[in-house]
Amino acid sequence: MEWKFGNELAISYVDANNAFKKYISDFGFSSREEIEVVSEEQSRNVLVKTENLHGAASRAQKVTDFVSGLDLGELQERLVEIFLVCLDQDWNYFAGRLQNIATFEALLKGVLRDNPSVSWLKWQLDLTGSSVEIAQVPDVSFEDRIRVLTVNPEYDIMMSVSHTALGLKDQHQCITETKYPGYYYVKVPSFSDDRDEDLLKLMTLRNSEYYLSAAKFRSEIYQILHDFKRYSDEVAGKEPEMEDFEIKVAPHGPAVQTDETFEDEESPSSSYDVVPAIKFTSWPKCCQEWFERKRVWPPQDLKQEIVQGGFHLVPKASPGGNEELEWRISFSTAEVKLMRAKGLGNRNYCYRMFKMAIKENISLTCKLLTTYHLKTLLLWASERYPPDRWSDENVAACFLGLLDDLLHSLVTCSCPHYFIPELNLFANCSMDHLHSIASKVSAIRKFPLRYLQRPGEDPRAGYDNFIAAMNEWKQMNYQQI
Repeated sequence: MEWKFGNELAISYVDANNAFKKYISDFGFSSREEIEVVSEEQSRNVLVKTENLHGAASRAQKVTDFVSGLDLGELQERLVEIFLVCLDQDWNYFAGRLQNIATFEALLKGVLRDNPSVSWLKWQLDLTGSSVEIAQVPDVSFEDRIRVLTVNPEYDIMMSVSHTALGLKDQHQCITETKYPGYYYVKVPSFSDDRDEDLLKLMTLRNSEYYLSAAKFRSEIYQILHDFKRYSDEVAGKEPEMEDFEIKVAPHGPAVQTDETFEDEESPSSSYDVVPAIKFTSWPKCCQEWFERKRVWPPQDLKQEIVQGGFHLVPKASPGGNEELEWRISFSTAEVKLMRAKGLGNRNYCYRMFKMAIKENISLTCKLLTTYHLKTLLLWASERYPPDRWSDENVAACFLGLLDDLLHSLVTCSCPHYFIPELNLFANCSMDHLHSIASKVSAIRKFPLRYLQRPGEDPRAGYDNFIAAMNEWKQMNYQQI
């Protein structure tokens, strides 16, 4: 369908500002000024935190790790030195990124309002993924045998519409599970309003019954973002300073990947995975066990908040399934709450170290093992460990524990989904491939310092230089920097 952008598509400052306020509110801030104050205080405290983590090694139990033969205290010192880049989020930097996302959201909402095929739907946009889970780690590359760490801003945006807006009044009658756990068909039982014609465009007929088409739903959003690219290219062409700017749009699983690029840059300046979804307000029956099972974490109030938040279905078929009809269940918004939960000490710090270790040693050459597998293992570990387990003294032990969990999962070819344990995330991976990865993880587990410390690098010197620089900076007036 051909349609044109109206003047109302111009980015609304009010819309972008409201989106930014919502984002920072989700992180507990009321204004950009408050973020700057917190960021300044955090920067001053990073020296204390780093020294505490390093010093805690001497207070760690004098225990030798039975696999590597290393003293846990000594290992923790090395881990803190090697993974300095995994310290806390720089809130001031992150706030700048949130402003960019808010602008992108304002423009995207304008596109949705201006497109007659979907403007009748009320869309909700939610940030998900590692960037808002405070779990993003640098990308690793090598230039002349020197390791280069780059933070490439990548954001997941869940773009959802309520199930009731699509005529799905009773979710339990509308969705039926396929033979593959976690995947569903969505049946539209009846039509009851004047939007029938618009709704029909998103449906397909099977056995005299109407189903919401995952393929058509995804295709509609892809077309919207493709037209958004065309508009952006036209605008950029009129601005001399933007002549090398381009937006690239491509399918990426259930998402539509939108990259903002400049001609002379190898990596995108920003990358957005826009995931179209249906929002359901009640908790799915298949996950009742998650709410009821006994464990030390998460606390009851957090479980209740997650259940009340419902779930999403995204247009993604099961392995070998029906691309036209099948939808995959998603708990992305629930996972954000779990990853940002308070009272878990250094859990996310340990996770960032774990994630970066796997990313650098395995994920660069093997795409089979994903971040989602690692996050799933972390959430299971969070249930087993008492919250005080993630203390300063236990950083090395918790890091090794996550490696052990991954190794066990690979050897047994079993990685149960956190919310749907009967769904094995390794179900369609060959045993040979999993065992090949297991051998690499086993090597890291036996010789962690050999694999985590790059040849020719001196993490201790880097740590000493960092501490010296921070001590010098601490004496300066922050406002003069």
